[in-house]
Amino acid sequence: MEIMVPAWVNGTLQPVEKLAAHERGLRHMAVSVFVIAEGNLLLQQRALGKYHTPGLWANTCCTHPQWDEPPQACATRRLEEELGITGLDLQHRGQVEYRADVDGGLIEHEVVEVFLAHADPALSITENPNEVMAT
Repeated sequence: MEIMVPAWVNGTLQPVEKLAAHERGLRHMAVSVFVIAEGNLLLQQRALGKYHTPGLWANTCCTHPQWDEPPQACATRRLEEELGITGLDLQHRGQVEYRADVDGGLIEHEVVEVFLAHADPALSITENPNEVMAT
């Protein structure tokens, strides 16, 4: 199944297949979520099957919205899909942009909507092994 993400092509935001956006180094939209419980940031280790940076430790959830998907809806959806987390009050904290060469000739050039949530330390987590190796 192709995942179409919002990316800028010749200055116009349009749907582009996710892998193609990384192969071409296109500036594209992303979402990053930081969940904090008792002052501790919940980290995840990316699954070894991910097409770039497998095994890398990262923030709670970093992902790409689908074409026409609002960033907050994406953040909520991916927290549940990756970690089984639901019911958090996500607060939009701003936007950052970065560009990084990752591995395999892929480039992340992201405009990232950043969300923060505070959680109970007893937060239930169910890792999706296709996405997450450890928390």
